[in-house]
Amino acid sequence: MDRLKEDVHHHRNEQSADFNFVVDYDTSRKFRPATPFVNRSLFFSLSDPEALLRSFRDEQNEDFADSPLPHLDSYHLTNAFRDWNQRNGALIFDSLCISVDALFRPPPELSTQKSPRLKPSRKGAAARETPAPDHPQASIGRYLSDDEAAHIILICIHALTSLVPTGWPHTWVQVRKFRGWGVVVPGATPQKDFTDGFAHPWLSIVDELEYEPAVRLASRLLRAISARLCFEEVVSNLRARNHDEHSSRTEPKTEHSTSPGDLINILVRHLEVVERNTISRKMKMKVMQDTSEDPGWTVTATFMEWLRTIIIKEWDGKAVFHKWTGVGAAFALLSHFRG
Repeated sequence: MDRLKEDVHHHRNEQSADFNFVVDYDTSRKFRPATPFVNRSLFFSLSDPEALLRSFRDEQNEDFADSPLPHLDSYHLTNAFRDWNQRNGALIFDSLCISVDALFRPPPELSTQKSPRLKPSRKGAAARETPAPDHPQASIGRYLSDDEAAHIILICIHALTSLVPTGWPHTWVQVRKFRGWGVVVPGATPQKDFTDGFAHPWLSIVDELEYEPAVRLASRLLRAISARLCFEEVVSNLRARNHDEHSSRTEPKTEHSTSPGDLINILVRHLEVVERNTISRKMKMKVMQDTSEDPGWTVTATFMEWLRTIIIKEWDGKAVFHKWTGVGAAFALLSHFRG
C-alpha cells in the first residue's frame, strides 16, 4: 500500500503546470486505467479475513517487543492507511467491514450446543425449509483465535485513526473537552460575513470522526468485539460447569474464574505499547507539547475518540446497557484504558 501511494504521488508531481487546461481538466486521467485494478486489489485483500491475517506482518521491532502482537508495527500501519479515503472514498472501510464478519463466528464449543427443537404438529411442517440466517457469513469459516481476532481488530483501528488528521496539540485539547460533554460540534455565534474563509482548526477532526463509512466500520467493529466477549464468557461458564460435573463429590468445590477478557487484554496491552512508543518518539523529536495534559494525536488516544463517537451516537443515556452492543464494548474498552 505504501508503494502504490508513493508511486501515484510521484507521478502526479511529474505532471507539468500546462496539464490542467480546460479540455483535459482531470489530473488523474493518466492513472484512470490503473485505478480499477488498484481498487480491486485493495478490496480482495482487505475484505478477506484470511488474506488480512497474512498481511501487515513486519519483522519484529524492538519497540514492540513487549507487545503480545510484536509483528504489528503501528508506525507502518498508520502510514499505510493515511489519506486513502481521498483516493478511493469509502472502499477501505467497506472492505474491512466484510472482514469483521469473521469475528462473529462462534467457537466450536458453542457450535456443538444444540437447543431442543419442538416436534412438528403437522405432517407438512417438517418438509418446510428453515429460514436463512440474517448473517450467513457468521456461520461460514473457521473460528479465529484471540491473537488472530486482535490482528484484524488492530488493522481496523489503524484504518480508523489514520483517517483523522493530526492537527495541533491545542486543537485536540479543545476537541476532547467539548466531546467529553457529549457535544459533537459546539455552538458558534452567527456570522453574516463568510468571505474570509476561516474555519475552526478542530472542524476537520470532527468531520472525519463523523464520516459515515468510518462510523459504520467502528460500530460494526465494536459489536464484533462485544460478541467475542460474550463468547468468552459463555465458554468459560461451560468449561467451569463441565469441570464441576466431572469432579468427584468428595473433593471440595473450588471457584473457577469466569471473567472473560483475553481479547481485550491483548488489545489494551498492544495499544499501551503503541502509546508509549509514540510519546517517546515525540520526546526524541523535541515536540513542544505537554503530553501529561493531552497526548495530541496518537493511535490509542484517537481510538478512544472513536469509542466516544459510538457512545454519543448509540447510547440512550440509561445506566443499564447491554454488553453485547457496540456501546457495551466501548465502555468495556474505556474502563480498561482508564484502569
